[in-house]
Amino acid sequence: MNYKFTLGDWSGTHEDGLTGPGIVGGNRQVIVNSDTTIHWVWYNNNPPSPFTASSKVPSLTFRTNIGQAIANNGWKDGDLLLVKWGYGRTADKVYVDTLTAGVGGDYQKDNCN
Repeated sequence: MNYKFTLGDWSGTHEDGLTGPGIVGGNRQVIVNSDTTIHWVWYNNNPPSPFTASSKVPSLTFRTNIGQAIANNGWKDGDLLLVKWGYGRTADKVYVDTLTAGVGGDYQKDNCN
């Protein structure tokens, strides 16, 4: 079976120029004789860049609407909505921010860090 990955659609966002073991004609290839799980691979065979810790985040916004929780009496005035981020080495530490109540159940926190 030949296959390749794409990002969203086929307008030039597919893997291109693949070479190496298991590659035939620019496509990934796997022989399937029975129920098989295909081993994971990096998109275009390019692993992600190593993480470099930085406490500077250009722009990060968390936003949610708790209207359904309010409607089901699962939320009352004074309840806090916290967001924790920075897990999996995506930041130099795990951050905790409090989302601010807005109108109609909208909570938001801008420029987190």
